Amino acid sequence: MKKTFSVLILLTLVFSLSACTVTTQKTPKLSQKTDQVQAIEIYKPDHAYSEGDVNLFRQENTPVFVLESEANSAFLDELVALKFEEETVFLPIPMDGGSDYEGYIVAVVYSDGGYDIIAEKGLYFYSVGKNGEGKHKYDPSDYCGETPWEDFIEKYIRK
Repeated sequence: MKKTFSVLILLTLVFSLSACTVTTQKTPKLSQKTDQVQAIEIYKPDHAYSEGDVNLFRQENTPVFVLESEANSAFLDELVALKFEEETVFLPIPMDGGSDYEGYIVAVVYSDGGYDIIAEKGLYFYSVGKNGEGKHKYDPSDYCGETPWEDFIEKYIRK
C-alpha cells in the first residue's frame, strides 16, 4: 500500500513539474476594417501596464505622436505584416503568459470608439458591442521581428 501510494505521489509530482510549451508565430490582426480607422496614435508611457489596467491606458496617457492620415495605410500594411509569437505553457492546466504594455505603444483607434493596442510585449483589443457595452480581448503575443520594435516605430515618427 505504501509503495503504491509513493509511486502515485511520485508520478503526480513528475507530471506537475514537467511542462510542455508550444510557441506559435502569427501576425497581428486588426479588430476592424482599415476603412474604419479614425487615427493611429503612438504612446510612450512612464510605466508599464498589464491586463489589469490596460483598459485605462488611453484615458491616462497622451500620444507622443499621431500619424497623419496619409501615412495610415502604409503603417497598417507594415504593422499587420510584423511577426509576433505566443508561448503557451501546458502544465496540469493550460496557461498563457502575461502582457506588459510598455515602451512604444501603438493605438489604432476606430470611428465607433473601439481601439487596438499593439505593444512589443502584448496586444489588447477593445470593441463596442451592439448594446453599447465594451468588450475586451487580450493576447500575450510578443514581437519577434528582425527589426527592433523601437526602430519600426521611430521610422514613422521621424517622417
